[in-house]
Amino acid sequence: MNKSIRIIITSLILSILWTLLSAWSISDHHFGNRFMTFDARSFSMGNANAYNTVSPFAITTNPANLTLLRASYGTQLGLNLTRNEDNRAIPLYNSFDAYVDDATYSSNIYTFEDFSGIAFGKLGDRNSIGLAVFHQPLLNFEGDYYEEVRNNRNQDNDVYPEVIAKNQINNDGVLYQSGLAYSLGYMISEHANLNLGLSYAMLKGTADRQVRINWTDWAVNTMATAAPATVLPDSLFEVKTELEGQRLQVGTAFTVNHRLGIGISYAFKSTLDRTGDQKTVH
Repeated sequence: MNKSIRIIITSLILSILWTLLSAWSISDHHFGNRFMTFDARSFSMGNANAYNTVSPFAITTNPANLTLLRASYGTQLGLNLTRNEDNRAIPLYNSFDAYVDDATYSSNIYTFEDFSGIAFGKLGDRNSIGLAVFHQPLLNFEGDYYEEVRNNRNQDNDVYPEVIAKNQINNDGVLYQSGLAYSLGYMISEHANLNLGLSYAMLKGTADRQVRINWTDWAVNTMATAAPATVLPDSLFEVKTELEGQRLQVGTAFTVNHRLGIGISYAFKSTLDRTGDQKTVH
């Protein structure tokens, strides 16, 4: 097979494969299967929502999307559920260095949730003006961790060692943004328009952290005869924080034609006021 035939066959195979990729491309909505803002394919293709004509939530990414939306008014609500699973184990050996089992010292399965919502309305067709109100999480500080501390006692008898202590870390809190978005739209031609947007949001939330070390009864009884100075007490370290601030964002969205759109958004630096207290207990 000469070189030219190989090139033709390779090009033909690549062309066939390319036609099958439409089902997974960002243009898939042209074939009747529209992708949404939080759709997995939308994220996998790298859509940043700087230019979006279908989702109200895109207004919080670029306020200029407000007058770019196809609808004159609408609302959108979102509930986010996040499930984190973390299991940690170390191998367990007996006195003959034979593998016995995986000793699980940490198993954490937690679910976290938050919500968001937005409502908008706009007036005008060729030249339009729009206003939106929104509330959504901006930063999430939630996270939990729990582990059991053991030594190597009794593992020669093919059994788990006793639990010496239980360590726990709990993080809680979300920083929310609640505000208004304002946008102006100007029709340049039949398929081209320019949109300018501005949003202002109040930032408010909490960030709490608690670190705890609790010795088990077995550990306390085992060290009962030891000198007090050599025994660490139960410990609790706790920090409670309140966060407040403001966020200003501007953006523009430009429709070049019915196939191409350009969006640019810029958020100014936000400074958070942090107040709170901390507590340590032994």
